[in-house]
Amino acid sequence: MRRRRSDRWTAAFLVAAAVLLLPLPARAERTQSDLVLIREGDRVDEDLYAAGNVIRVAGVVAGDLVAAAAHEVRIDGTVEGDLEVIATSLVVAGEVGGSVRAIARTVRVSGEVAGDVWVAAGRVEHTGSIGGDLYLWAVSADVAGEVGRDLGGWSRRAVLRSEVGRDVDLTVDRLEVAVGTTVGGDLVYTSSREAEVSPDATVAGTLVRRRPLPPNVRVRALGLLTRILWGLGMILLALAMLWAAPRATLSASRAVGLRPLRSIVWGIGSGLAVLAVLVGGVVALSLAPPEAAVPLLLIALPVGILFLALVTVGLLVGPVPVAGAVGGRLLPERSPYAQSTVGMLVLVTVALVPVVGPFWILVVGLVGVGGWFASGGDQAATEDTPP
Repeated sequence: MRRRRSDRWTAAFLVAAAVLLLPLPARAERTQSDLVLIREGDRVDEDLYAAGNVIRVAGVVAGDLVAAAAHEVRIDGTVEGDLEVIATSLVVAGEVGGSVRAIARTVRVSGEVAGDVWVAAGRVEHTGSIGGDLYLWAVSADVAGEVGRDLGGWSRRAVLRSEVGRDVDLTVDRLEVAVGTTVGGDLVYTSSREAEVSPDATVAGTLVRRRPLPPNVRVRALGLLTRILWGLGMILLALAMLWAAPRATLSASRAVGLRPLRSIVWGIGSGLAVLAVLVGGVVALSLAPPEAAVPLLLIALPVGILFLALVTVGLLVGPVPVAGAVGGRLLPERSPYAQSTVGMLVLVTVALVPVVGPFWILVVGLVGVGGWFASGGDQAATEDTPP
């Protein structure tokens, strides 16, 4: 291989930094509007820096184009220099004389790019022609167009059915090498499963599968230390809440222990409310016209951050009454502090199981939040309040 993988990951960070931090030169055309349109027949004889909801180029930009769009950047004409984009969607149906660097939800290249293409996206579709390298970091990638030199990067699922001039080096979960694929060099992929390679595909070099390496000893030790600290933190949180708000905490624990079904209903209801708000926000943003995308985003962003903070707090304090209820069943004659400590130890131990852990944390969090709601300010635990 002609390039080290570390160089490629470094390039990804440089792409983001270049798009976000590239200084504006003194001689450049700058425009900002809901719709930035370079009509067919129009020509911009210098660099163009554009921001808006939709940016479309049907004419010619003689220099570089640096674009930020809430909705879409579409190139149907010609950009003679480099194209650098942050947008929801990028479509390159025309020609780019330089390189393309983009961060977007979807990237579609059906035109011609003379240089390299470096993208970070949810989905990448390439059906055009790239003269240089294609480096992608995407959830899914469909590479059907021509790649002049190397193809590399990371994708959860990648379909390769194109002509690659040199080497392929991908880290994937699933790789499909379809009919008509031609690789001029080596085809190397890192995956935990075998690739689906068509017998009609042509690889001039070597087809190599690398298995993902397990974390080294230091990484595993750090992970173990993190889990231990998290468990101790949850125990301290339970004890701190029991000390700061004993009546409310004991009332919520009793609600979980004595009325588990009611707590589950409250917890499921709160979870569905969170899901409804998230889905409603996504639907509103997706159905909004392009000109309303930026105002809606400015409103939704702080609300979403506040909402996420409330959900995080709920999931943190949720296990506290569940721990009290579990400890009360295991140590009915002990103090509430001992019950909460033992109960939280049980919850944390189950949460550390690799497959069951995430689901367990979610269930315990919802049931605990339901216990707080189900207690309804009940102070029936007054006589059991610890000193």
